[in-house]
Amino acid sequence: MVVRIQVLGMTRAWLDDRPVDLGPAGQRAVLGLLVLGEGRPVTRSALVEALWGDHPPESAVNVVQTRVKHLRKALEPDRPSRSVSQLIPRTGDGYRLVAAPGSVDLAEFRRLVRLAGQERNVDRLDEALRLWHGDPLVDVPVLAGHPAVRALVEERRTVLTRYADAMLADGHADRAVRLLAEAAAAHPLDEVGQARLIRAYQAAGRRAQAFATYHAVREQLVEELGVDPGPELTAAHEALLRADEPRRDGGEQPERTGRTGRADRVGGGRDLPVSVPAPPPVPVPAELPADTGGFVGRQAELAELDRLATADRERPATELRVIVLSGTPGVGKTTLAVRWAHRVRDQFADGQLYVN
Repeated sequence: MVVRIQVLGMTRAWLDDRPVDLGPAGQRAVLGLLVLGEGRPVTRSALVEALWGDHPPESAVNVVQTRVKHLRKALEPDRPSRSVSQLIPRTGDGYRLVAAPGSVDLAEFRRLVRLAGQERNVDRLDEALRLWHGDPLVDVPVLAGHPAVRALVEERRTVLTRYADAMLADGHADRAVRLLAEAAAAHPLDEVGQARLIRAYQAAGRRAQAFATYHAVREQLVEELGVDPGPELTAAHEALLRADEPRRDGGEQPERTGRTGRADRVGGGRDLPVSVPAPPPVPVPAELPADTGGFVGRQAELAELDRLATADRERPATELRVIVLSGTPGVGKTTLAVRWAHRVRDQFADGQLYVN
């Protein structure tokens, strides 16, 4: 029998074409964690921590063993009793998922994205994105905040943006708009994503929606974060305004030839000088993820980051220091870094970069 597993959306599995009952959410959570391991061993302690955090029950290890046993029974119904599982074998102090190539949607998604880069084939990205049927492991709430799940959401967002940019470059602005609108709706305070959507609306000739998007995002930034639009969003808005400016004499814009600053021959064959506007300033990067509205605490850590940043300004410009936040998975390192970065973004006039 061929086992197929889906985690990009609802957690589901099939034996050949027959759906498999994966049991309750806790059992599906164990399968999801094994899929996220991508064939690497996942220790029992890692499973326990992901499922119960810092307060596991005394029976946590036994519960995990029972859930693995039920998953094996559901996914390997013909396996002889007491024989070694071929799909979920025990490895050291844990388990791993041994799945055939192409049988797990997450692994297939990443394979197609890699191929898209190697082959420079945008159709591979389209094929990869079609594997998604909603948020990953959407029916397993206990894993919603797991770092690997959150990283996977960002991974899809990055691929979707790449594909939309390719569609826009190929002249398929309407298709790019649909994709970018989906990404922007999921991250309403992501200024870079909203700026991309505004440019796509403009390219598609939907300028009213472009202006409406800018004003809606601007209001939300002010109301929720108390900040004005950053450079990326401002540049997209200014591009809209420049395109909206009519000629002072009321006529149509003449066709320009680029560097010469002269129009193509018109009328009696004379070269007419025209006024070529200066190129717009290159926007500085503003890649910070959206801030978390419900952030509380960590005042000591925020103060220490402020102190380190102030000390950095007194160092020679040729010296570079990296500040590292370390801690166990899920304690909020990224959230703290993003919160602090939003607080001090005005001190970094050359822009802010974000690398996952």
